[in-house]
Formats: sequence, C-alpha cells, structure tokens
Amino acid sequence: MIGEVERRTTVQEATVEYRDMGNGEKKAVISGYAAVFNSESRNLGGFVETIHPEAFDEVLATAPDVIGVFNHDRNLLLGRTGNGSMRLMKDPYGLRYEIMPNENTSIGRDVVQWDVVQWVKDRTVVGSSFAFAVKRDGGDSWSTDGQRGIRRREVRAVGLLEDVGPVVRPAYDLSSVVVSRRAIEMALGETFRPVQTMANAAKRGLKLAQRHEGVDSRLICIAERVANREIVSLEEVSYLAGVFERCVAARSTGWSGSPAWIEWQLAGGDAGERWISRRAASVPAEDRQTDEPKVVIASAAPPKEPDHEVEERDANLKPTAGMAAAARRGLELHEQGRSGDGLEPQTVENARKIAARENLSPAHVRRMRAWFRRHKVDKRPDWSKKGEETPGYTAWQLWGGNAGMRWSEAKVRAIFAVAAILNGGRGGVDIPEADKSSIERKVNS
Repeated sequence: MIGEVERRTTVQEATVEYRDMGNGEKKAVISGYAAVFNSESRNLGGFVETIHPEAFDEVLATAPDVIGVFNHDRNLLLGRTGNGSMRLMKDPYGLRYEIMPNENTSIGRDVVQWDVVQWVKDRTVVGSSFAFAVKRDGGDSWSTDGQRGIRRREVRAVGLLEDVGPVVRPAYDLSSVVVSRRAIEMALGETFRPVQTMANAAKRGLKLAQRHEGVDSRLICIAERVANREIVSLEEVSYLAGVFERCVAARSTGWSGSPAWIEWQLAGGDAGERWISRRAASVPAEDRQTDEPKVVIASAAPPKEPDHEVEERDANLKPTAGMAAAARRGLELHEQGRSGDGLEPQTVENARKIAARENLSPAHVRRMRAWFRRHKVDKRPDWSKKGEETPGYTAWQLWGGNAGMRWSEAKVRAIFAVAAILNGGRGGVDIPEADKSSIERKVNS
C-alpha cells in the first residue's frame, strides 16, 4: 500500500554535458539531482522534511519504468528508464538522473526536446523535481523539534517513483507548496480540525451554494472538508482568513441570504471566523493565498547557514495577505476621494507598506494596535456600503482592516513577551546569546 502522490523540487542546478557515444558522435545529456539526502526543507506548512539516504532503495530495486518530464508536466516527455533514454542512480548525495533527449522530438506545441537542452545550458531552467508516494507502513517517521516547536518528517521508504526532471523554478514558497493530506494531519493534529459548529455552517452554505452561480469552486472544495471536519492546512487557513476579511465588509443587518453571507457560511460561519482568527497566527507571514494546485508540490532547500535561521525568526512582522488586500482597498478608496480631509500623509505611506507586505517595525505595530483600539467604536454596519464608503471605513482599510486589528494585537503581545524575557522577567525560555542582540534590536526599534 502506498500513500498520496507528492512532488518535491530541489534547488540543485540541472546541467548539460556532451558525451562521446563511441562512434565520433557526441550526445547531449541533461543531468541533475531530483532529491538530496538529509537536506532539511523549508517549512512545508507546519513541518520540515528530510529524505533518508535509503528511501529509494526498495523502489529502485524493482527497476521501475520512470519517466523524465519537463517542468512537472507529464505531457512534456523527455525520456524514460524503460527504453534506456533515462538513467537513475543513487549516490551518497542524493538521487541523480541522466536524460538523453532527441534533437527534433516534439514534446508540446512549439517545444522540442532540444529546446530544453538549450534552456538548461543558459540557466533559464534551474532545479529538478520528482513525484513519489511513500509506503503506507513505515514510509515515513515523525518527531518534534522541541527547541523550535515544529514537527519533523523523515521520508524513509518510497513505494512509488513516478517521474523526475528539470524545472524552470524550484518551489521555494507556498504558492506552489501543498503536501499530502496525511502529512498535513500528522503535522498539525487535532488543533486544526474544524469544530462541529463550523461544520454545520459549512453544510448550510453548501446547500445554498447549489442554488447560486459564481461561488468560488475552491471555497466549495474547502467547505466540503470543513463540513466533514477534516483537518485543514495552514494554506487553507490563510485562504479562509481572506474569505472572512472580504465578507466582513458586507456584513450588516439583513445580509442573510446574500452572496457574501453564503461565502461566510461556507467558510464556517461566525464560529469559523473566530476559529480561523486564532489559528491564522500559525501561518508563516511570507505565505500567500494561491489558486489550488493540480499537483502535490513541496520544496527541499539546501542547508542554511546558522545566521539565516536567526533572520527568519526576526522576519515576523510582515503583514498578512488579508491585511495587504484591505490596505489596497483603502488606497483605492483614497484615490476616489473617500478618505476625507483629516487623513495624514503618513497613513497613506504606511498603507503602501502594508499593501506591499513589507516588514513593519515594532513601533509601527504598537501604533497600529493603538489606532484600532481608539477607532473600534467608529465602526458602523453601513459604513462600507458600496459607493458610499465613509472616511472612517477607508482609514480602517488603510490600516489593514479587521485582519490588521487582530494581527497587531497578537504581535504586540508577542513583542512584550520577548521584552519581558530579555529584561529578566518570567519566561521559561533560554534565548541563545547569538540571537539575543538581534531580538533586542527588533523589540527596541
């Protein structure tokens, strides 16, 4: 028994060499590492991953007919082990492939195999990928990194190897990263299983959506999982947070039955809005909402230097996608003259930073929280009516909207918690000296 098919990409460059075939002819060979052993991936949505050096031993022993493809696409065929146009080899570094493409063989509209050779040579194409499925029993092992508080997965036995090949751009961000449903469940656990009241709202939304056209198909897919109380991924949490942020502007007395209300129910209703807001803080700040991918993809990055890890922990004040969307809406309304006469130029400048998802300083975040606390009483049910948006609503969006209010509250609490530890307060966490100065600069900036 094998699990769900997944895909991984590596940042090790594919290369081209010309080999003497023994008759005076030289033939181009595309080679690269589809997988790198013992190399920790980036955060794949709640866990990191490594591949054991013996992970491919069993499947390679069966002499599988594996295809070589370009850019994850099985329709863009470059070679296969079955006819000898591709070879797979394991060495201490990783799983290596060699593909011998034909010069004039077409692999797609206006693309021949020789084009890929040229793209690899001029580094238009970088990196490699492979598609696989782990064995159900003993195919992977899980542990927890207590120091970083993150789950670790080690792939130990691959039961299926489908394809390998060069890719244009290795997947470094979660816009192209979704891992198998089982891996998500192992990493996130029951904390990310929707509650029953969310499931009830999603079921209600699914019934209503059948009678309405134009409902986002992706939202329907996620709503079906919420209705069945299946564990949702961090990327899906981020997506649902965006749905609530978009719908809250239309929330008012009598909105029941409206398209926005149906989306609200599909996302889990009022219970879902509270549930998502508490879990959205777990979504890495650099992750963004994306279209649902058709293939399961994740990334394996080369080992990081120690100081890179400190930089990642420092970069925790980056606005979320929901905040950026709200700020862009505020800027649009400002351009339409709906911000009134009392808006400070600095507010507009800050909104541009939020819209661009630039890292904010702790001082900026503290001002943001203070602004939301002062102006929360200004919220009105009709202040977002289309074509009649009030200056207060425009300012609210410029500061990051409801997502910004929740985010700034959480971030200020985190900043003060770190400050308390640095100043000798109660904590229970020992901060390495190498990291302390970096954190101090961020807290006090």
